[in-house]
Amino acid sequence: MNIIHRISFRTDSPAAKFFEAEGFKIKPGIINGYDIGENDPKWPRIQEAVTRYEIMDFQYKTDFTKKEIDGAEFLVLSPKTLFEYPQPSDDFGYKETTYKPGVGCRKCSVGLEQQKPFSIKKAPKWGKRNILQLNWVFGEYFVSKELKEKLEGKIPGVHFLEVLKYPKGMPLDDIFQMVVEKRVALALPENAAFQICDVCKGKKYVPGILARGFQPAPVEKDFAIAQSQEFFGDGGTAFRITIVSKAVYQLLLEVGIKGVDFIPCSP
Repeated sequence: MNIIHRISFRTDSPAAKFFEAEGFKIKPGIINGYDIGENDPKWPRIQEAVTRYEIMDFQYKTDFTKKEIDGAEFLVLSPKTLFEYPQPSDDFGYKETTYKPGVGCRKCSVGLEQQKPFSIKKAPKWGKRNILQLNWVFGEYFVSKELKEKLEGKIPGVHFLEVLKYPKGMPLDDIFQMVVEKRVALALPENAAFQICDVCKGKKYVPGILARGFQPAPVEKDFAIAQSQEFFGDGGTAFRITIVSKAVYQLLLEVGIKGVDFIPCSP
C-alpha cells in the first residue's frame, strides 16, 4: 500500500527552491505541483517541508498491490471518469425531476430517493471505457449497452434503468444506470469526520476519509453488491459508496470492466 499525496505551491515561493534542490523540475507558471507517495525515500523530507512552507497537501489516493486487491473479501468501486451533468442542471433542477418529492434534503442531498430515470444531453462515446459516473451524482454508476448485456442477471441485487435524452425524454440506446438495491452499514472509525446539514440535520461523512488506506468494511457480509447506508459528501452533494464481494469483483474482471478502480476494504 502506498498513500499518494498531491502537493502544490506557488512557483515564486521559497518552497520552489526546496523542491528544485530535491531534484524536482520547476515548470513555468503560477503554480507547481507533484504527486508523491509515502513509500518514496524523499517523502520524510517532503512531509517536513509541507509544514515548514505551508504547502497545500491533499491525500489524493492510495495505490494497492495486486496481492492486497486480490486478497480482499470486499472492495469499493472508485470511478475513473465523470461525464456530463444530470439535467436540468440550472439550480440543480434534476433533484426535483429525478427524486421523490418531500423525501431527503434538496440542500445537502442526504436521503434523496430516486423515482425517475436520469436525463442527460448526450450519450458518451465509450471508447476503451464501459462504466462511468455523472458529475454531481457520485453514488451511481452508468454502463454501456455492451457491459449491461454481459452483467444482466448475473449479479443478485442489481437491475438496470434507462437514461433519457434531455429535453426530449426519449431513452438513449447506449447508456444505462446500474441500480444497486441493497444497503449495508459500514464499520467507520469513531473519529471519522462528518458534517451536519443546517437545514435537515442530515449527516454525511467527509469524503477525504476514503482517500487514505483501506476502505471501511461492511458490517454485514452476506451480499454480492451493496451501497453504504452512510452518506459521504460536501456542500450540496451526498453519495453512497458501492461495495462488491470478491466473487463480483472477479466477475467484473472477467467481463472486461473498464473505467473503475477497485479499493480493498479493511480485513
